[in-house]
Amino acid sequence: MSEDIFDLENKPVDNDNPTKRMPVALVLDTSSSMSNDNKIDELNEGVRALIEELKNNDRARDSVEMSIIRFGGDVKVVETFGEIENMQTPHMSANGGTPMGEAFSLALQMLEKRKKEYRDNGIQYFQPVCVLMTDGHATDSIEQASADSKKLISQDKLIVIPIAIGNGADINQLSSFSNLPPMRITENFSFLEFFKWLSASIGGATGGQDLEKMFEELSN
Repeated sequence: MSEDIFDLENKPVDNDNPTKRMPVALVLDTSSSMSNDNKIDELNEGVRALIEELKNNDRARDSVEMSIIRFGGDVKVVETFGEIENMQTPHMSANGGTPMGEAFSLALQMLEKRKKEYRDNGIQYFQPVCVLMTDGHATDSIEQASADSKKLISQDKLIVIPIAIGNGADINQLSSFSNLPPMRITENFSFLEFFKWLSASIGGATGGQDLEKMFEELSN
């Protein structure tokens, strides 16, 4: 079972920073299959690079707030939402099954909680972004989570970036969460390359660029 969302304390919203915020949730597969072919090590290195790139981007450093949820055996919140400059680099290990539906539902709850905290503090925010990465298929039900995701997308309240890790990822399941085509991590497009693209794109989106359009162009 996942953690109770109401027991998870986000880092306080900085009222001294008037910058419009962009909440980004990483929902990452750390199931046992991620131990194959150094995938879990490459995932850890990619997340580390993403955090460092965002910290070094002046616009993103003031705007982006990121959370990390991993799903492997169980669902665990690795990082709650807070300013990117205070974020620590996590180290994740591979274990167990793939409770993707539970993890994604938790991410949506966390995003809603953070948006409420923004509103309560008079802080504007961009459309939230959720990155969903998996190398397989869910071992739990994704029906409710994917339906909730598509509803929010249809209301322009969420962007979901689906990422297939290798050839074993269930493209149909990933597609059910998003209106964007899943992108595949391969030898020709590595974790590190994707996370560097994500950092640059998030930085651009905080300046008014269209993140969905950038993803579609990258997919093509």
